[in-house]
Amino acid sequence: MNNKERERDEEVEIDLKELFFILLHHLWIIVLAGIVLAAGMFVYTRSFVTPLYSSTASVYVLNRQSSDQLTYSDLNSSMQLTKDYQQMFVSRTVLEQVIENLHLQNTDGSVMSPSTLANKISISSPSDTRIINLTVTDASPAWARDIVDELCRVGSTHITQVMKIEGINVNEAGNLPTSPSSPNLKKNVFLGAVAGVVLSAAVIIVLHLMNDTIRTGEDVERYLDVSLMGVIPEMKKGKKGRVNKKDELKTAGSLTYKN
Repeated sequence: MNNKERERDEEVEIDLKELFFILLHHLWIIVLAGIVLAAGMFVYTRSFVTPLYSSTASVYVLNRQSSDQLTYSDLNSSMQLTKDYQQMFVSRTVLEQVIENLHLQNTDGSVMSPSTLANKISISSPSDTRIINLTVTDASPAWARDIVDELCRVGSTHITQVMKIEGINVNEAGNLPTSPSSPNLKKNVFLGAVAGVVLSAAVIIVLHLMNDTIRTGEDVERYLDVSLMGVIPEMKKGKKGRVNKKDELKTAGSLTYKN
């Protein structure tokens, strides 16, 4: 094997234009795969995914240790301690009290653990504010609202007692959600369609690149590095021994070439 043949064997040439027409030729497969996976995600989301509802309440935290006139120092310290207050809202003491007050249970009837309740809670605070937003997500919209309201009440009392401060007030009570916050049906269907298109296109490209069958005269010159002399068409005879011209036009014959 000479150097030229060795370099040709090691080199993998990908014709982007050819790949484009290959994908265009199999466009119906790609579109069908996208439709099938989108329909599958629709059925899966509607039938097997439990909808969850989110209720949000907010509290206003003010680090004032007396009933005197409010000062700039009070406001500034409240803003700096907001993250501390967020952690205290999901402390074990607060969560256990909420579970006890509402008699929260798991689906199997056992008493809910603080860690399970903590997984239902998300806390955020807008930058440069003393407002803390508490969100509870649950399969029941009513329970989501009741839990977040109780969390605000118990957490505010706990923080006031521990920090010895005054001025934790509920800014907004929990709302009763009317529509699920998850799953997002449109998003899942869209992702399913995209996944179907991408996966089918990738499979078509891989199968094309792995197919080393010589099909045309251009393939002979490209892969064997020889000059094509001509093409001998394959003629099929009909029932009466006559050549079928329609088959003659459709069928590729033998390839003749020289080194």
